[in-house]
Amino acid sequence: MTASSESSPALSSKKWLGLVGLALLMAGLGFILWRIFAGRGNPEMMGPPAFPVKAERLQRSPLEDSSEFIGTLDSQAGVSLQPEADGRVVQVFVSSGDTVSAGDPIMQLSSQRSQADYSGAIANVSSARSARDAARSQLRAAEERQAQLQADLQLQQSDYERTATLVAKGALPKEQLDQVIRDRTVASAALQSAAQEIQALGSSVEGADATLAQAGASADATQQDLLDKTVTAPIAGIVGDIPVKLGDYVQAGDSLATITQNQDLEINLSVPIDQANRLRTGMPVELMLFGSDETIASGNIRFVSPTTDAATQTVLAKARFSTPKQPLQDDQRLEVRVIWD
Repeated sequence: MTASSESSPALSSKKWLGLVGLALLMAGLGFILWRIFAGRGNPEMMGPPAFPVKAERLQRSPLEDSSEFIGTLDSQAGVSLQPEADGRVVQVFVSSGDTVSAGDPIMQLSSQRSQADYSGAIANVSSARSARDAARSQLRAAEERQAQLQADLQLQQSDYERTATLVAKGALPKEQLDQVIRDRTVASAALQSAAQEIQALGSSVEGADATLAQAGASADATQQDLLDKTVTAPIAGIVGDIPVKLGDYVQAGDSLATITQNQDLEINLSVPIDQANRLRTGMPVELMLFGSDETIASGNIRFVSPTTDAATQTVLAKARFSTPKQPLQDDQRLEVRVIWD
């Protein structure tokens, strides 16, 4: 009796659990069947509509093997303007950032000689040239007279010989021969005088040539002094920093300004030594601004250093390019993508 009483509550509990589980199972099946049959008549009860899907064939494409480094631009043409003589800055014709052509004046320094001095020197040259030309003209006229006198003397000599023959034969009086002799003597004296005049005029021409040369040298020196004080652009490019201002006194060799050409640029990049063995001349490179994937210029590696930088353990490579999509400047830093072969 005691054992039967203790097992009766346990059996009742298991019976109730079984009934509850069976009820839940029947409820779940009923809900599922309701969804299926109800959805057939009500589209809202159905799932989302199907969409057409286009199937495409995948194609193979090689992956680009590349690495990115930091590079620094280096202009291939740039000059530092320096005066050839001391002077004070009296005029600056340009400003930083201006574009100039070769020969354009950049700066004017004070000069010991003025433009008026140069104009006077040119006038002296003109005067000396006129004097030289006049002396040469006189010399030519004297030489022409000498030739005429030479012909006259030859004529007088022929007349003397003919007259002397006739006088010896008694055909002419001796007085006529005396007159011919006097005429011949006068012609000879005139010829000697002409020779002396030509010699003097020759010396005058030499002196005029020397005076003209001296005047020309003085004019050239004056002009050079003015040119030395005018600093001009030796190349076309963009004017950089101008560290001097009006009134500053500068000496020969001081830096007055810089001019840089940014049309043709070269970029220097340092490649870690563990990747340097992959570098080859001719490899393509692409330049990008920091934070952008857009390529603004492309070029090729033209130089790979045969040595390693001991401090950084990198190898220097240089690539040249031109016509970038946007203006670039000397010493600008960019991202460089090296495309390995």
